[in-house]
Amino acid sequence: MHPDGYTDCPLPWNYFKFSSTLFCMDLSFYLQPVSIFIESIICIIAIAIGVLKKKLYGWFIALTFGIYVVYDTVRYTETSLSPTVVAIIFLIATLSMLYVVWTLFTGD
Repeated sequence: MHPDGYTDCPLPWNYFKFSSTLFCMDLSFYLQPVSIFIESIICIIAIAIGVLKKKLYGWFIALTFGIYVVYDTVRYTETSLSPTVVAIIFLIATLSMLYVVWTLFTGD
């Protein structure tokens, strides 16, 4: 717990003071948009693999990372999703990547 009674941040060095207000620097708050941006780039590159290289697995990679982008954006904006919906979309993402790695492994 912070000396001023704040309990939002788990680590004491996550606090900083600006003027007379104490702020909490939650690192995940700043890293999540970076992660979403990188996932979006991967999704775009995967679509290019599907379109330009005519590889079906590119579309499945795009599907997986598209799901990640949607999920992370929903989580970042603190919108709630049903646990059933989350389980279904992650099952789809997992099956999609299973297809990709199997295709790459077998050389098809």
